[in-house]
Amino acid sequence: MANMTAEKMYKTVIAALDEREWKYEREDEKLRVTYKVGGDDLPMHFIMWVDEEHELVCLVSPMLVNFPEDKRVEGAIATCYVTNTLANGCFEYDLSDGQTVFRMANTYAGSDITTKVIHYMFSVAAKTVDDCNDKFFMLAKGMLSIDDFIGQ
Repeated sequence: MANMTAEKMYKTVIAALDEREWKYEREDEKLRVTYKVGGDDLPMHFIMWVDEEHELVCLVSPMLVNFPEDKRVEGAIATCYVTNTLANGCFEYDLSDGQTVFRMANTYAGSDITTKVIHYMFSVAAKTVDDCNDKFFMLAKGMLSIDDFIGQ
């Protein structure tokens, strides 16, 4: 069972989702929710959880396509390039399987994170993923060169 602070944080995440009237799936024992958001081009999948040990609220969004072996170096370059432009959050890249994931976290240690902070995380994550997912997809599928990716 999670401690009371982690439970309170999880309830704040749930409250923020309910305020937006989004559909989501709960995994209460893991203090985790999953939800989807429709973007301008591709659907986006998000996982948000409370990390009790590190006192964090974490959010990830895996991209819908993995880079094939012949495009993995380009995937790494693109991921580094985009992450360098972000004010909050980052893209992680696994060279072994070509998977790209957006990640962000906020600590709740010694503070009282409100639903406003969770809404901020929802908004930043959705905008960042929506701005980038189609470009990562096109690069992985060979529809866009790395030079064009960086030039856009």
